[in-house]
Amino acid sequence: ECVARREGMENRRQKLHIHLIRHGETMYNRMNKVQGQSNVPLSDLGREQAGFLGARYQDAFFDEIIVSDLLRTRQTAEQIFPYLSNTDLEQRVEYSPMLREKDAGIFTGQERGAADVVARKEGIPVRLYRPDQGESWQDVALRAQKFATRLLQRHLTPTPSPSSSSSSASPSPPSAVPLGASLEPPAPVTREDAPPTPAPTPACAPPEDLFAPRSTAWRIMLVSHGGCIRELDHSLMAFNKVPIASLPGMEEELPKGPPPSRNIRNCCVTVYEAGLSRTGKMKIRALLRNDISHYEGKLGRTQSTL
Repeated sequence: ECVARREGMENRRQKLHIHLIRHGETMYNRMNKVQGQSNVPLSDLGREQAGFLGARYQDAFFDEIIVSDLLRTRQTAEQIFPYLSNTDLEQRVEYSPMLREKDAGIFTGQERGAADVVARKEGIPVRLYRPDQGESWQDVALRAQKFATRLLQRHLTPTPSPSSSSSSASPSPPSAVPLGASLEPPAPVTREDAPPTPAPTPACAPPEDLFAPRSTAWRIMLVSHGGCIRELDHSLMAFNKVPIASLPGMEEELPKGPPPSRNIRNCCVTVYEAGLSRTGKMKIRALLRNDISHYEGKLGRTQSTL
């Protein structure tokens, strides 16, 4: 029985469903101010948004939950957790600085766009401009790339070939790759031959109820921030059709170009499906994108932009 259960878990690991959630609204969102890595709490509306999303996950079970360690994401997750069927959340949840928002440095608390104005005045590309005590968007992209690479590497392993399975030696389990590494940004490397980022597409009908209590896939919840989510989305989609064998050396290789401009709404959820083809290439697609149907039309006001 234990062997069958373990094999069932490994089979589910061959298909991942990654639920990427943005935090609920804060007062800085409402006032159009830069939050960066400051610990701004959720507004009353933000807590309501997260509560509606929690109700959408009624009795759902997650195999893995990783939350940005900033206050607004932790509070969002705390509104969702009571609805889940997990009874071991303390052991299953990881709070990670890798999922933090871009550190805005001296521009924290200022009006959005202030750093871009300074970058243009100084003749520095906006994505490369690093404010005092802060990060550039290139830094955030590298952090997101490292996180996405390690997450996929930790779970996606090629199916053993018939010849290898006939060997007397048991296959080694995939090595656990730590996700919470140093935030010091390495020198950027651009992968010129990376697959082009697909154009934005409307949310497609999911092949199964993505919010059902149980799933045939290994279910992962990530709770993060608008800027980090854009970069994570860019990395994940660029991995589509890339050989899994190439993954260990890609932590510092960025997808070509900036991420697509997307409207990342407060407390929206995007769901990715990730797996491997028979030839060992990663298959990654978005099953649901930036969805807020759990609270849309149910609240007096929604905050819809980053």
